[in-house]
Amino acid sequence: MKRKVPRRTVLGVDYYQWNEKLVDGDGEIRNLGELFGWSVIANQYWERYRRTMMHTETNRTDARDAPRWLWRQWHNVQLLRKAGVPLIGFTWYSLTDQHDWADAIKVANGRVDPSGLFDLNRDPRPVGLAYRHLIDMHRDQPEYRYCGAVKELLD
Repeated sequence: MKRKVPRRTVLGVDYYQWNEKLVDGDGEIRNLGELFGWSVIANQYWERYRRTMMHTETNRTDARDAPRWLWRQWHNVQLLRKAGVPLIGFTWYSLTDQHDWADAIKVANGRVDPSGLFDLNRDPRPVGLAYRHLIDMHRDQPEYRYCGAVKELLD
C-alpha cells in the first residue's frame, strides 16, 4: 500500500539500551544491549524512507551511567549528520524523573526512577549538567544554530 507522505514529515527514532533484541530458534527473546547503536539503526530508516530525522527519545534509569549514555547518543547523532542525513533534533526523556518508568508504568508502585535531567525537586542530575555542557559546547556553532535541515523542511 503506497500513500503520499507530506513533505514536511519528520521521522522520530527513539532508542534505549533494551531496544536491540535477539529472537532465537525457540522464540526466546533476549536483550542484546547496545549492539549496533542508534546511528546504525537510524541509518537503515534513512535509507528506506529518506525523511528528515530526529533522535526523539532516550534515557538511562541508572543515574550514574546516564551522562555516558547521553554522550554516546549525541555522538551517534553526529555520525549521521556528518554522513549527510538531515537531523533536526535530539531529546532526552524526560525533563524530570519518572514514577515507575523502569516497569514501563505498568504497575503503580510509587518508585521514583532517576531518569530525568532533573530530580523531582528540580535539582539537576549529573546528566542534566552534562546536557547543559553539551549545549554550551555547540551553542554558537552555525550548523547547530541555523540548522539547514530545518530551513529545508520549512521552505
